[in-house]
Amino acid sequence: MPVFSMVRVFSLLLLITCRMAGAETIHLAYADTESFPYQIDNSNRISAQPGIAVDIIQTIARQNNWTIELERLPGKRVIYSLEQGEIDGAFIFSYNAQRSVFTRYPMRDGKPDHEKRIATLSYYLYTLNDSGVTWDGEVFSQLNGPLGVDLGYSIVGNLKALGYPVEETPGTLNNLKKLMTKRIPAYVGQGVVVDRYLSDMPSSQIQKSTLPIVTKDYFLVFSKPFAEQHPALVEQFWTAIGEQRDSLTATFIDRYVSDHTD
Repeated sequence: MPVFSMVRVFSLLLLITCRMAGAETIHLAYADTESFPYQIDNSNRISAQPGIAVDIIQTIARQNNWTIELERLPGKRVIYSLEQGEIDGAFIFSYNAQRSVFTRYPMRDGKPDHEKRIATLSYYLYTLNDSGVTWDGEVFSQLNGPLGVDLGYSIVGNLKALGYPVEETPGTLNNLKKLMTKRIPAYVGQGVVVDRYLSDMPSSQIQKSTLPIVTKDYFLVFSKPFAEQHPALVEQFWTAIGEQRDSLTATFIDRYVSDHTD
């Protein structure tokens, strides 16, 4: 066989081998707000300890010879980028029927697959100790104004569906400040995130409802174009998350807990 032909054959075999090995670059984005312990820091910076969600995704990517390009953007910009196909995927997102039009979730029997989640988070009611506002698992009592919520979070739709007015503000800390200065009568936030902030307040005037308002699974999602072009990779990623999520969370959690306790 001529040398030129042998080189071409070798090059083709090398390309096929790389593809079979799973070589792929995946452009993922996540919000520039902290969601402790899953994504750390309120900025567009990706820190050395970025959060458990990032750790899980990067670990699985390395196992499969995938390269992850990470980018942090404002939450609504992440969703817009998904819709426009400007990024391949994003995290961590709960299921939303409107987003599912342009986003691919891991599904089973027509519903988001609980087993392939990255995390499960619950939303709680936070009030000043003397406010009298309560949540009994079904309705709010003595609510005399809009509920504070984080801008762009899916809980907005849940609360509006129940008939309650909301006031969206970016960032947990901003909402807590509004609550403490009585600019909102109550705040609905993700328990694991809000509790992290409250732990740094030595004499908090804020109390948390006993019952969650809603509990949701959160996923790595993919843009429609990427999922259609790489269906096997997408399913492989989700399956690996389901199989390794708990063990990887147990592996990484200590360094975040130790960093956020005195």
